Amino acid sequence: MSSPNNLQLDILGEMGSIHVRKPHNSRALAQILWQTARDR
Repeated sequence: MSSPNNLQLDILGEMGSIHVRKPHNSRALAQILWQTARDR
């Protein structure tokens, strides 16, 4: 089980890599991740 900080860094890193590959998906992905984090 990773700490919240590590999880946040992993999410940000994944967002960054997806943003590089598919910039048009970054906004939708960010919204999904934000909602997921808020629901925890």
